[in-house]
Formats: sequence, structure tokens, C-alpha cells
Amino acid sequence: MHLIHPGFQRPKAKVHKDRENFSKGQLSSLNGRYSLEDLKSSFAARDRELNQQKKLDRVRQKKPGDRHQIFWHCLKIKKERKKERKKERKKERKKERKKERKKERKKERKKERKKEKERKKERKKEQRNKERKKERKKERKKERKKERKKERKKERKKERKKERKKERKKERKKERKKERKKERKKERKKIK
Repeated sequence: MHLIHPGFQRPKAKVHKDRENFSKGQLSSLNGRYSLEDLKSSFAARDRELNQQKKLDRVRQKKPGDRHQIFWHCLKIKKERKKERKKERKKERKKERKKERKKERKKERKKERKKEKERKKERKKEQRNKERKKERKKERKKERKKERKKERKKERKKERKKERKKERKKERKKERKKERKKERKKERKKIK
């Protein structure tokens, strides 16, 4: 009768069967799903577990009454399992961290892209505003030019009017002078 410690559990195969049962094609198809390093480590862990299990079976066959050694072997197997679990957890944590980092990077990239888009929009707005300002300036300049032209025209008209008035005045003066002369002549003739 085999004496088994109550806390002992049989090792469960966490790896896909044995290496020997896989053909090269099957291994290569597995490589697609898992990385080669993961496969190697899992196979090595399975080999270690199997070896320890064999040792435990030998001890049970040779000395079924030696509880101390059986318990020690069981503990060893448990420790190995714990180590494997720790490694698996570490790997899982690493993968999770990698995923989180990737997500964070993606978020950062998205934020950067959004910021870049906003900057581009702002630049475009600034450019449009500048163009509009330039157009307004040009329009104002044109309007001012037109106004100046109009003012000059008005001034010229006023000057011409003044000149005409002066000319008319002069002509009237001349006419008056002529008339006076004629009148004087007439008067002189009368006196004679």
C-alpha cells in the first residue's frame, strides 16, 4: 500500500502531451500560436515534473514505510509547481504590463495626433485670419485711394470755379471801365 501525504496532488500536465508525440509539422504549427521559448520552457518543466514523479514512485516501491522521504519528495514537487506558477504569473504580469504600456502609448499617440490636428487647425485659422487682414488692408487702401481721388476732384472743381469767378469779375470790371470811358467821352462831347 502506497503512503501519500494528504496535501499531495498529482502533477497536472499543463503542456500539450510529450515532445516525442509531436511531429515536426505539429511543432511548427504550435510555434505560430506560442513562442519557441515558451514551448521549450514548458517542455522542460514537464520533464522535471515527470522525473520527480518517477523518483517518488521509486521511493514508494522501495520503502513504502518511509513517510519522511515520500513527504520530502512531495514537497519538492510542490515547490517545483510553485516555481512554475510564479514564473507563469511573472510572464502574465509582463504581458499585462506590455499590453498596458501599448495601450498607454496608443493613448499618448492619439493625444499627440489630436494635439497636432488642433495645432494644424489653429495654424490654418491664423493663416486665414492673416489673409483676411491683408485683404481688409488692401480694401481699405483702395477705399482711401478712391476717397483721395474724389477729394482731389472736388478740390479741382472748386479751384476751377474760383478761377472762373475771378475771370468773370475781371471781365465785368473791364466792361465797366469801357462803359465809363464811353460815358466820359459822351459827356465831353456834350460839353463842347
